[in-house]
Amino acid sequence: MSTQGLPPVAPDVTAGIIEALTPRLRKRLDAAIDKLAAYPVSRDGDTVRITVGEDAELTLSIPTGSVTRAEDLHCSCLLAPACVHRAAAAASAPVADAEPTPETSNTPDPQGTSSTTETPDPNTATTPHQAAASTEPGAGTEPTGAERAAADALWTAGAAIVDAGVDTAGAVLQAGLLRAAHTARLAGLHRASAAAVAVATGLRTARAGDPAYRLTDLVAALRELLDVAHLLRTSTGGTAPALDALRGTSRRAYAPAGSLRLYGLFTEPVLTARGFAGAVTTTVDPTGTLRTIGDVAPGGGGRAGGARAPPGPGGAPPHAPGARPPRG
Repeated sequence: MSTQGLPPVAPDVTAGIIEALTPRLRKRLDAAIDKLAAYPVSRDGDTVRITVGEDAELTLSIPTGSVTRAEDLHCSCLLAPACVHRAAAAASAPVADAEPTPETSNTPDPQGTSSTTETPDPNTATTPHQAAASTEPGAGTEPTGAERAAADALWTAGAAIVDAGVDTAGAVLQAGLLRAAHTARLAGLHRASAAAVAVATGLRTARAGDPAYRLTDLVAALRELLDVAHLLRTSTGGTAPALDALRGTSRRAYAPAGSLRLYGLFTEPVLTARGFAGAVTTTVDPTGTLRTIGDVAPGGGGRAGGARAPPGPGGAPPHAPGARPPRG
């Protein structure tokens, strides 16, 4: 089973499911993850199913494109909900970049970044601008108590990964890291949270023998995590811009740009290491501004070939949905 066949799972959901396991089942979790790889994954609309035995089936409900609640991941075995099947599925799936809300989209950035975007009006083209973090920075030049606590949790989880090494940093240690990432995101530490998710993703690809694994990328993400966490937890004062840089930002926002006529230039297929696929079309408006329209969602290579990312070369309707300038 490839992670490309599974929908993303929110980090706090994965952490909660694994933390609910008994010590005996935690010891069996890594073996269960390897065993789960042999089972087929099927998808029917907003439901993903994995048959894990004659009498057990995993069901993942993804009305928003990812698993955002523990109850969205159901198993029919007798030990559920505290069963190793649910934990193995959550630990095998890609990590959702952000917690979906009614105001945000689950479509990932085609460049593979950890930011998300606010859902634009379907009848208008939009122009993005950098948004402030969802948690307002403190008024002073020192981290708040909640930020220091979150940074401490990230440091502890990251240090545990270093102590264990790649070969033994299994699903339980990864769950601790994801829990710390979730806490950091709630505290407004988006840069450190993104680094923690990148480390967890790198560990999964390494342990799965995924060709996409790169040791240099994992080391860079781990260094970023520990550096930022250390600076946050030990800061005794500095400039507000420096502290804001350590906090990072959560997402980009959109503002209506009015009615536009767009002309299609080219379409690119998208296939990410986190289980998303589709296509992105680059367009230009009459003023020469480049904009993109994407159709990217959870799926594998087959979805990249069949994605709908209008318009093709030529003209587009004046109200192109979801248009935005591409990242440079």
